[in-house]
Amino acid sequence: FHHPWQHGVQTGYHGVNGCDFWFDPGQVSGSRIGTIEPRTTQIEEIEPPQWSIETLWRDDGGVGLLRENQIWKLTGHDGLLYLDLEWMVQAMLRNVHIEKSTYGGLFIRMPFRRDRPCRVVNSAGQEEDDTEQSPAAWVHLEMTVNEGDLTAGIAVLDHPDNPRHPAHWRGDSQRGINPSPCIPAAIDLAADAKMVHRYRLILHSGTLVSQEVEGHWQRYAHS
Repeated sequence: FHHPWQHGVQTGYHGVNGCDFWFDPGQVSGSRIGTIEPRTTQIEEIEPPQWSIETLWRDDGGVGLLRENQIWKLTGHDGLLYLDLEWMVQAMLRNVHIEKSTYGGLFIRMPFRRDRPCRVVNSAGQEEDDTEQSPAAWVHLEMTVNEGDLTAGIAVLDHPDNPRHPAHWRGDSQRGINPSPCIPAAIDLAADAKMVHRYRLILHSGTLVSQEVEGHWQRYAHS
């Protein structure tokens, strides 16, 4: 069945200066759990829709570690929706160390059901469990949703200007997908330093073949 507490699109990391920004409080005994505090939401443009979200990541003692800013833009063409993200995290008044982990960053989870068809494939042609921890320019997730009468999917494109491109990906047993900067190595940010990633999510109904996804990535790569 679908994951009990992860739904939709989220960001987070484990082990930010020893504090966890992934688990919920009380979920893992002995873990130091930080808080992600929304600060502002700003409508940047009406058409096409563009908005920004700023948050502060504080450790379990209330000390600010990271400032996060997400800029989202929604467009559409030929029956597809494009959801573009520019994601920035900035160390605040101290150096920040993000531990190496098997997942962390931007995470996407569709309503997976084990008894319904589901397929995940990446730009290297790997499928299903073989996508786990593997580097790829994009990953495409497609499954049966609703009451089992609709096929839909999300392709996530990693921009070539991103740090550590091509991303290493989490692809778990419930088909959560995650281009994760912390899979290959830990991340260190000096005080005031920024880390910026750009991603494009392509949302669709019906099927989208790998050649089409690759074409979308090629165009996105030159944007």
